[in-house]
Amino acid sequence: MKTINKKTDIEKLEAIANLIDFDWQDHELGDDNLHDQYDMMLNECSERPTVGCCSQDPAEFLKQNDPIGYRCGFCDWLDSERDRIFEIAGIYIDEARLDDAKEEIADIIQSLN
Repeated sequence: MKTINKKTDIEKLEAIANLIDFDWQDHELGDDNLHDQYDMMLNECSERPTVGCCSQDPAEFLKQNDPIGYRCGFCDWLDSERDRIFEIAGIYIDEARLDDAKEEIADIIQSLN
């Protein structure tokens, strides 16, 4: 199935989904999942900070010691993921979940014929 990557295509899909009362919540990429992905990226790209004999994951260290920096970085990361993560009907959805939703919408439309 072709991946949607244009704003107009997403708007068309959202309009069709609204006509059939499609529930996007079943396909939502939750806030926790997004933060987990961001944390994983931080942990893979950064060295573990060490204070004395204790070390910590970079994401956890940033959350605890610079929460504003963590949130700003998260927003920047989310913006950089626009080709992979989309906002539809006020929720975030990734390509795989979007493809699943497209198939489900197509099945619903097919069943109406």
